[in-house]
This record gives sequence, structure tokens and C-alpha cells, in this order.
Amino acid sequence: MKNYKTIIILICLLLIGEVYPLLAKESSQAAHIRIENRKICVNGKEFFIKGVAYALNYPKIKHYSQIPKEVIEKDFQLMEEAGINTIRTYRPLPDTMLDLAEKHNIMVIENVVYPGDWTDFNSIAELERLKSIAVRNVERHKDRKCILAWDIWNDAPFTFGKQGDSIRRYGEEKVNRFFEEIYKAIKDVDPYHPITGSNLGYRDESIRLGAGFLDILSYNVYVGIYDWLDGKFSREKAKETVQKFKEISLKYNKPVIIAETGYSSCLEGSTQGDAIQGQVRAVEGELAGIVIFEWADEWDKAGNPAELNNHIEEHWGIVDGYRNPKDGYYKLKETY
Repeated sequence: MKNYKTIIILICLLLIGEVYPLLAKESSQAAHIRIENRKICVNGKEFFIKGVAYALNYPKIKHYSQIPKEVIEKDFQLMEEAGINTIRTYRPLPDTMLDLAEKHNIMVIENVVYPGDWTDFNSIAELERLKSIAVRNVERHKDRKCILAWDIWNDAPFTFGKQGDSIRRYGEEKVNRFFEEIYKAIKDVDPYHPITGSNLGYRDESIRLGAGFLDILSYNVYVGIYDWLDGKFSREKAKETVQKFKEISLKYNKPVIIAETGYSSCLEGSTQGDAIQGQVRAVEGELAGIVIFEWADEWDKAGNPAELNNHIEEHWGIVDGYRNPKDGYYKLKETY
């Protein structure tokens, strides 16, 4: 009888050993992300992305590690107060920033690898290098409860890069297959989080790129803007653009987000706040989310990095470089 009890105990211990790692892996991910009916769901509830693009910058500072801690803390506090529920990054974030995201109930679409116009899409060695970078960054943060999705490229097919359009240089099939290999490498180590990649513009090749395998389709489109020369924002144009991307969502049966849109405050055709509010109103209820570009003005985008130049690229922030809210912040807060 004593031996019988011992055998039973050993069997139970073996079963626990098999089951516990599975339970631990599942429970370690506090936020359960699902894609259902072209919507993003977090913990069983539809999650509409009310986002902002978060580049780690500050006036006259060359590296984000030099930004004072209180500035970053203020960023997340102001974001939460504005109703922002998601930030989109252009690089992996330090753990201290993910801590702040969790503290302020903000989800993160984290960029984990950065191919661009400089990437050699013919190179197996280059592909393996990028896969390694992506996997390493995903493994580092995959158990963080603030992670909403991984982003594996931005602005493809890199039309405005120095090397030119990658699809026209390498062919659509090759670029698409290259990106899919990065996607698969991430899925092997983290099947729980959705993956996206952000494409630039309206071209058919841009719309198709990654659409067959990505979990969320993301497009960088400046909704409602006819012409940057006059800076005029049109609500009718915004509705037309959103309708086009709604049709893309239906075609591929996947959630679509506008991953980058906004209005530079140095333009005079409209006010930043009115344009941003119109962009959000056009997207809500139609797509899976919107990300406003961007959080803070960047002084190093054009001209002298030691001063704020009167150039469209340096005025996209809804707060200025020193984190003083602009009209765009207050209108976004009102809308979100």
C-alpha cells in the first residue's frame, strides 16, 4: 500500500511538472490579446487604439538616455490625462519606460527591428541578422503586460529613403517574403502577441505588402490632407480616405489602423487641434485605431538641432520639445 501511495504521488508530481510551465506561460501574460472580427481585443473586450507616436527625443540632447527622468514621467502622466491608451515606438523601450506605461495604463506597439531602404533584401546574412535582433527584443519584453503588438518595419517600401523604393529595386515578392521570415521567427518565440508593420501611402504595392501574413495592417497616411503646400485639412477627404482603408480591412479580414497621421503646427491651412480632431472623428467606429504623429517636437529633423527651425518636420508634436501642451494636445484630449 505504501508503494502504491508513493507511485500516485510521483505521477501527480510529474503531471504538475508538465502542466505548470504551460499555466505559468499563459498567466505571465497579463493582457490577453486576440484578433476577432477585424477588431483588436484585450482581455476579452474590444480595444480601439487611441494612440500617439512616441519618439525618444528632447531639445539639445543627442541620446534618449540623457533625457531627465522627470521629463519621461511627465510624458506618461500627460498621456494618461489625455486619454491616450497606446504609444507606438520606433525602437525598443527601456524597461523603466515600460514600467511607466504599465503604471499609467498605456499599451505599447513596440518596434523590435528596423529594416529600411538600406536593407539588402537579397542577403540571407542580413535576414538572419534582423531575425536575431527581432527575436532578442521580443524575448526581452514578451511577458510585459503593457505590450499590445510588435512592429517590424516602418514606412515601407521606403519611398523617400536615400536608396529609393525597395519594392521597385528588389521586387514585391522578394521584399514580402523577407519580411514574412522575420514575422515567422517572432511567432516561433511568441505566438501570443499580434505583429504589424507600417506601410507608407496609397500605392497598391504598399497596401499589399505584408497583408497576407500580418495580424494587424498598419498604414502611415496623413488623413484629410490634400496638399502640404497649402496645409488645408478637409473632413470630407478624411472620410474618403478612411473608407478606402475600411475596404482594405474587409478585403483581408484583418484589423486596420492608421499608424501615423497628424498635423504640423507650423502649417497655416488649419489649426493643429482641428485637423487632429477631424482625423480621429473620421477613424473612430470605422477602423481599429489611430496613432497621432507625434508626441513631442523634434528639433533635429531639419536645420540646426540646437534650435527649433520653422520647418514642417520639427513641429509635429502635440506638445513642444519642453513638453508644454499645444492646441493639438488639448483637442486630442477632448476627443479621446
